[in-house]
Parts: sequence; structure tokens; C-alpha cells
Amino acid sequence: MTSPIGLHRVLAPAGVLPQAADRLDPDPVIGADEVRIRVERLNLDAASFHQLRSEHGGDGGKVRAAVLDIVRSRGKMHNPVTGSGGMLIGTVDAAGPASPLGLRPGDRVATLVSLTLTPLHIADDLTRWDGLSEQVPCDGHAILFARSIAAVLPDDLDPQLSLAVLDVCGAPALVARVVTQALHARTGSPAASPAASPGARPLTVAVLGAAGKSGSLSLAAAHDAARTFTHNLTAAPANTTRHAGGADPTGLPDATSAAGTTGPADAIAVPRSAATTTRLPAPAGTTGPGDAAPANAGVAAPESPADPVGIIGTTAVAATPGAVDVVASGTGAHSPAEGGGGSYTGGGGQPAALVRTVGVVRDAAERDRLAGTGLADAIVIADARDAVGLAAALDGAFNGTNATTTNAAGAGAASRTRADSRADATAAGLAAAGDGTAAAAGTGTSADSRADATAAAAAGTGAGGGAADVTVVCVDVPGCEHAAVLATSAGGTVVFFSMATSFPAAALGAEGLAADVTMLIGNGYVPGHADYALRLLRSDSGVRNLFQARLRAEAPPGLAD
Repeated sequence: MTSPIGLHRVLAPAGVLPQAADRLDPDPVIGADEVRIRVERLNLDAASFHQLRSEHGGDGGKVRAAVLDIVRSRGKMHNPVTGSGGMLIGTVDAAGPASPLGLRPGDRVATLVSLTLTPLHIADDLTRWDGLSEQVPCDGHAILFARSIAAVLPDDLDPQLSLAVLDVCGAPALVARVVTQALHARTGSPAASPAASPGARPLTVAVLGAAGKSGSLSLAAAHDAARTFTHNLTAAPANTTRHAGGADPTGLPDATSAAGTTGPADAIAVPRSAATTTRLPAPAGTTGPGDAAPANAGVAAPESPADPVGIIGTTAVAATPGAVDVVASGTGAHSPAEGGGGSYTGGGGQPAALVRTVGVVRDAAERDRLAGTGLADAIVIADARDAVGLAAALDGAFNGTNATTTNAAGAGAASRTRADSRADATAAGLAAAGDGTAAAAGTGTSADSRADATAAAAAGTGAGGGAADVTVVCVDVPGCEHAAVLATSAGGTVVFFSMATSFPAAALGAEGLAADVTMLIGNGYVPGHADYALRLLRSDSGVRNLFQARLRAEAPPGLAD
């Protein structure tokens, strides 16, 4: 007899769920409520691939051998060091008559559950994979249980592009929910909205690892949530609160196109051939928009050796006035239909932005790549493992004083030099801490400036917490927990969407800092998450261009990352 949660596939130890098991049984003979997938491609999660690549010195052959050994010995792709796996795409080979997933033989699908709990057999020794990218072409089979989740791949997108997006689709859905709830916590109607007053402080969202897959989608989701919230406020009668997503139980923002609002995200008007169908059993309960706590999330980036303090290279983005801000960064710009920052026109007809985003990246190359998308209101180069340095950088970025202005019509290069950017960032860090010497900060040496900014950040992150109301952590390196907590304001939220996160470090670090923050674990599932992520990809040219460029740049011919 089969178990809907896969207990019958656990070989050792007895009594644990498949994710916690040491070994699973990948027998291709399926039970009445199971589905067998003919595997085409695995997508290793970023933390797991980073660990394997580091352990084997970037030797693709050794990485390939390590993955094969894991799958053969465990019956699943479950990295024993990181505890993570990834997901896959393939074609339904067989479906049991009692399966509740609604999948049919021939359906091309992406599994939306982790490889750490998916019985897997590889039949081709991974001969087509060079071990140098996260996406792994292969032949084999995988087993889905009755409680598994899968999405039918859309016909209008390259399967490798779909795989890259669906791999991280839980991140934008969760960020959209958190931002929407935080905005509702601030106001219940246009008349009561803090954003209705000129000069009101917007909700601040920091995304660390912002140039990556989950990071870029999180930025897009934050602006999409603000834009939808603005539409709902301005369309609703005075003194009336419309909860996140209206009747949509997922709490995701309504889908808005250039032509207007189409309704809840799960009812977005796209051709059937272009729609992604998520096949899963009806959940026992769905989480709605009841909670209204502000949210913070920190995204970590590897250290920048040229700047250990992490406050250089900040790029500001100008906003175009209007009912919905047009956000520009580098050469990219968001139109109102593409996820601009969202604003409410208050007293005097002046727009007040509801959300301001800062993308944290690890180096100039990532900064330039992100700037070309227009996804972030400002971009900061920082080492997200340096808690004090990151706090200084974000203080300046959110205060709008440590940024180098870019020309949206230009070629994407900053209009001032890196040295000027460093001086501006230093001055901003000092100003954020109330240091009267801020005006002269740019005249000292770089080392002195960085030291001053570090001290200023330490002085400025007291009981009030950091600069971000919501911090989203989306990187694949450990050691960013304290930086995320310190960067987050009192009462804010940190969303950890990285398998490299140490949750004891996060919890104990927050306690040691006396930080009153809510910390959320991104579990990869929010109702409607696959459709929502693909909608962002289709509707937001910045997201789409970044993903397509990533696939082209990081993959050998015929293989995407």
C-alpha cells in the first residue's frame, strides 16, 4: 500500500519522511496514486552547486562524479553538506489511476518539490553534462507522490527558461505577500494612507543577491505588489480596505497589464497554450492575507575584496513623477505596466512612492547587469557577510544620499567615477548616523572614510534597527544572517530564501542584537507561485532580459544555467 507522502519509498531510517531519509527507493514501478516522470533536466539549487564546485575546485568532472555518487547512494539528489537538492523537468511517463495531481502521460512538467524528497534514478551517467552549470541534462526517471506538486510547462517559453524561473518561484510569491501585508498594515484606505502625505517614508525593501534569479524576481514582486496595492487603493471607495489580492486566497497581487487590471493572479488572461497549470491536490488550508506584519529580508553577497567595508559603488535611480512612478536604473526602465515602484498621489498632487527597493550585489559586474534592468531603485555593492558595513550602505541608499545618479537614456555606465561613488557612499553613511562631519567625508582617504562609515553605522543601528522594513536573503553563501538582521528595522521582517542560511545563527543573532524582527523561512511554496513567477517573467522586460542574458552567458552551447 502506498503512502500519499511517500513513506513507502523510505529505505532508511524507518519512520522518517522522505526528505529526512538517508535513502529512498526509486523503483520505476508506481503505485496507484504515484506518477513516474521521464527526466530531461535537473536544476541543482544554488547553494548545493556552489558547495560542490568549491569542494572540487571548479573541476566539472569531479562535480559530475559527486552528483552521480549522491544519487546512486541515496536514491535522490540530496547534498549531504548543504541539505538541499533542486528540482527537475521531464515528461510524464505513467500516472496511477488514483493520483490526485491531474497529470497525463505526455505532459511536460516541472516538479515544484525538492529533489531531496523525490525518488530519482539516473540512467545515462550524466554523460551530456560538463559539471559547470546548475542545469543538468540527463536521462532517468523520478517518482511523484500524491502530495507532490508539479506544473505543466507553458508552450510559449523555452523549457530551460521555465526551469530557471520555476526553480525559485516561491521567492517572488512570498515577497509579494509580505510586501502587500506590510502596506496594508500601514494603511486601510487612501484617506488614511501615510503615503498620501508628501514626503512620507516609503516601505523599504532590501534584496541581497539582487542580480540572481530569486533576487531579481523578488525585486520585481516588491514593485508589482506596490503597484497593485496602489491600484486597489485608488479604485476602492474611501475608508474601505481591500485585502491582498481581493478574493484570491493566495494573497498575491492582482495581475495588471498595460491594458488594465485583469483580476487575481490565478485568473490572469493568457492563452491556454501559454498558461502554466499547477497540478496539486487541494490543500487542507491556505494562508490568506490575515497577518499584516511588516517584512524584512536580507540577501547575501560574497565579499568584495576591494572594499571590505562594503559601501562603494552605489547607483541611484531617478523616478519619473506620475500616478505610478517610472523607475529607471542604468539603461533599463520600468513602465507602469512593468512593475514600477507604485505611488499614491496625495496632497498637492505630488506622488509619494509606496515602496523603495535597494538591490545589494557583490561586484561591479553584477551592479551593471542589474542596473540595465531597472528592477531596483538603487544598487549597492556590498559584502552581505559584513553586518556593519552592509548596514552603513543601506542607511545611505535608503536615505538617497550615497548614490551615484545614472542616466536612464545612457549606455548604462555611471555618470561619475568609482572614486566619487565611494566618497558619496561614505558621506551618506555618516549622515545616516547623524555625524556632523559628513559633509567633509569625501575629502579623506578611502580607508579613513570606510572606517568612519563603519563606526557611524554601528552607532546608528540601535533600538530603532536598520534601514530596511523588509530584507530578503537570496544568496548561496553562508554567514549573512547577522547582516540581514542588523539591516532590518524594528518590527520589520527578514525573509531567508537561501539554503545556505544557518537558522540557529539567525535566531541567536537576533536575540543577541535585541532585534524585534520577524524571520520567515521561504519554504518554496505559496499557492499560485508558479503562475505568478511566470507572469512576472512575461510582463516585466527587466526580469526577462536578465534571465535570458544569464542563460546565454553562463551556459555552454545548448545548456542553460
